[in-house]
This record gives sequence, structure tokens and C-alpha cells, in this order.
Amino acid sequence: MRNIILLTSEFPPLPGGIGTHALQLAMGLSQNGYMVTVITDRRSDDWEKEDIFDTNLSFKVIRIAKKSFGRTYWNRILQTIIQIIKGKQQIVIGSGKFSLWTIGFVSLFFRNNKYLGVIHGTELRAGGSISKLLTKLSLKKCRKLIAVSNFTKNKILDILPLAKVVVINNGVVLPVIKKELIEKELGISLVTVGNLTQRKGQHNVINALPEILKSNSSVHYHCIGILSELDKNITLTLKMNVIENVTFHGVLSDNEMYNQMQRSHIFMMLSENLSNGDFEGFGIAVLEANALGLPAIGSKNSGIADAIKDGFNGKLVSPHNPVEIKEAILEILNNYNSYSIQAKQWALQSKWEYIIPKYINVLEE
Repeated sequence: MRNIILLTSEFPPLPGGIGTHALQLAMGLSQNGYMVTVITDRRSDDWEKEDIFDTNLSFKVIRIAKKSFGRTYWNRILQTIIQIIKGKQQIVIGSGKFSLWTIGFVSLFFRNNKYLGVIHGTELRAGGSISKLLTKLSLKKCRKLIAVSNFTKNKILDILPLAKVVVINNGVVLPVIKKELIEKELGISLVTVGNLTQRKGQHNVINALPEILKSNSSVHYHCIGILSELDKNITLTLKMNVIENVTFHGVLSDNEMYNQMQRSHIFMMLSENLSNGDFEGFGIAVLEANALGLPAIGSKNSGIADAIKDGFNGKLVSPHNPVEIKEAILEILNNYNSYSIQAKQWALQSKWEYIIPKYINVLEE
């Protein structure tokens, strides 16, 4: 049995794409005979909730309590060293910026282990010059880097042209939904699930609404998720005179979220690349929407291009081109049944049971 230490900056039960990825990766490897130990930080003040979550898992989870930055980071390194010593030769996987830094440090002393980095995107350019240097040096310590999209791979190669990078797209956990039929809303119903921020790009949809309304006066846009930049987006709806066409739901229960998604016609993910280097690494929410039969419209020149096969499960557009966005919506609506069926097919072939063997191939090389 092979021993694996999975270092991750996020882990459920709190939400987060890196955490969801880490959970599914740990579960999949554990089910395939690997002895997995997850080392992560405590993210919640409710330790009991995290501990209850961990007891139901088939692998060990070690959570590092939040203290001052230096103490938390040192405790993470110390616990990683302890687990390496216990398991002797190990495979160590790092997911997230601080996890990569931990690999960079412990690899100086334990050189016989196999170190792998899972790169989502944001961590590549996060922080100032020192932070970026530490990340670059840590990437060099990894025998192989796993990028969640081709866009992320290209960003890695911009930093390390000679890096050994393999692309393994994120898998999807198919949503559990009720079987009764939920009718679509009248008119055109658009929906985005994600934190209301500049990177997620809800403002790009709002900017496009006046153009979209030219083709159909009954259009409504639903924003589901943490309302981090609510005031800014409300101001934009007023400026664009579309406040009656937008609903900011905030965080919904899974049942409420899936019901709203099923009532909608098209999933929108017009994310944009920020000047600080932050970008959308993949777009797992696209696959979750596809699983519900929703075609998706996403941004070109981003990791979303790996989540959307243009003309199959959705359309790729420039997020700042309202005419192009409107035309993509009309194209999907005019061929809705085909797009919806193909969206479900696309999601099914992206299930984690098909993704895990790709990771195993890398681990066993």
C-alpha cells in the first residue's frame, strides 16, 4: 500500500473549490488502495463540526489550528515532517499556495519522496515579489505539476518553461436533485453560482443585459452566492437601468440553489483575468450546471475553456462583448434541446470516477 500525504489549503465542510477537489481526490485514492493522510488548516471556529465531518471519512485528516501566521505555518511543516517520518518513503501532494511552500521546505530534508503539485491558478501570482519567488522555488521541487486546465498549464510554463506539467481537469460531483419536473421560468432566465466578485464576472453579465434585452424584453439574471461586492453590483444595475432584471439571492441551501438552477435556462460564467494575476483556473460550477441540463456560456482565454466545449455543452465568448454574449444566448435558445442533452453528457464523462485513474497514472510513473 502506498502512503500519500495530501497538503491542502482548503478542506470541507466549509465551501471552496480547492477543498472540494482535495476531498474528492483523497476519497478516490483511498478507494483505490492508497493510505491517505490529509493535512489542512482549521477554517472554522466550530471545531466540532469539522471533527464530525472527519470521522465519516475513510482516511485520516489532520487539521492545524489557526494561530499567528508564523506559528500556523511552522505547525503545518512540523506535522508534515512527522507524517513523512512515520510513513518513511511517501508521495506528497500539495494543493494551494501554502501547501506548495511546505513542499518547498520539507523537500530540502527529505529528498527521496515524490513531490507533486496540483495547480489551480490563483496561487501562481498570489502575493508580492517574495511570495511569487517562494512559489516559483517550490514548484521547482515538484517532480511533476498537475494543472487543472490547459490555461493554467500555460501560466505555469510562463513561470517555469521547462516544468513537467500534465493537465487533469477537475472532476464533478453530480448534484443530488429531486426527480419531479421543475418548470422553466418565463422569458430568458440566466444564473450564476459563485462569490459576487470581479473575478467571477457577474458584472459582465449585468453590463450585457441592455443588449440582451433588445432581443427579448423578458430576461432575468439570478446571482447565487456570497454577496462580497453587492453594493458595487447594485450600483451597476442602476447605471445600466436593469435593476428589475437582476436578483441577488445570496447563499442558498443546496435544495434552493438546485431548484433555481433548474428553473433557469443558461448558466453564465463570464469570469475575467485580474491585473493581480488572479484568474479562473477551471470552472467546476459549469459542470455542476451541465449535470442539471443547463448549457453554459463562459469566458474565452480562461480555464473555463476546458470546462466548455464550444458549440457542444455551451458557448465561449469575450466577457466584455455584449453583442457576442447576446448571440451566444440566442444560439443556445434556438437549439436548446440539443445543448441541454449534450450538457448532461459532458458532465457525466467528467465524473470523479473517470478522473482518479488519471491521477493514479501520474502517481505510478
